[in-house]
Order: sequence, then structure tokens, then C-alpha cells
Amino acid sequence: MNASKTYCSCKWAIGFVFITMNVLCHSLVLPFCDLTLLACNAATAIIVNMLLSVHILGEKFIWKYDLTAMIFIASGSIIIATQAHTEQVDFTAEEIRDLLLKADTIIYLAVCICLFLGESAMLRYFYGRLREFEQDALAFEEEQRGELEAKRQAQLLHTN
Repeated sequence: MNASKTYCSCKWAIGFVFITMNVLCHSLVLPFCDLTLLACNAATAIIVNMLLSVHILGEKFIWKYDLTAMIFIASGSIIIATQAHTEQVDFTAEEIRDLLLKADTIIYLAVCICLFLGESAMLRYFYGRLREFEQDALAFEEEQRGELEAKRQAQLLHTN
């Protein structure tokens, strides 16, 4: 399927809206929920999204990569669940606000944003290089076809 057709489809737009709503909801409940449950929920969502993309979008499931990723995600969730603190910790709204405005939190978020922007820039660069490679490969293929056709024409003229 063509990438531009995929991004313009109603199915893709609805899926993107749902994923965006999911991220917003997770961000809003983050200060108030048990992080162990949220981590397990997020891991389950990743695995379900992977399986749905195979069934709904027709993506290919590559066992070597996808099964390995699923095992790592599930293992991480199990480790988080087994290593979590079992005693209940209650925070007031004031304490949550103070935690969110701490220098550690702000630095962490800034590093995450920088990493995200760096990854986006890297992807744009590599996609550009990939397009360049594809164009070079198509030009080379066309050149090879032209040379092959010229050889055939020369052989036909030589035999006649």
C-alpha cells in the first residue's frame, strides 16, 4: 500500500486520534495512579497494538524481531510488577505539583524532548538518504535495462 494513501485513510486517522487520546489520558492520570499498573497497561497496549497492526493493517509479523520485542516487553512488565513497592503511598495535590516542578523532573523531561527531537532529525536524515538511494537504484536499473536493450539490438543487427 502506498504510504500517502495510508496516511490519508479514515482508518489511519481514527487510529491516530485514539492513540493520541491514550497518550493524553496516560499523561493526565500519571500523578494519581499506581505506576506498576500503568507500566503493565502500557506494555499490554504495545503488544496488542503490534498484533492489531498485523490483523487490521496487514503488516507482516517477523518472528525474529516481533517475538523478541514481545518477550522483552513482557519480561520488563514482570520485573516491574515483582520489584514494585507493596506499601501504599498517598500524595496530596501539593506534593504532586512539587514533584512535577522539581529540577530533576524538568531536567528529565528536557532530556526526553531532546532525545525525541534528535531521533526525529535522524529519521528525517535517513529517510532522505533512503530516497536518494532508491532514486540511484532506479536510475541504475534503468541504465542496465538500456545497456541490455542496446546489446540485444546490436546482436539482432549482427545476426541479420
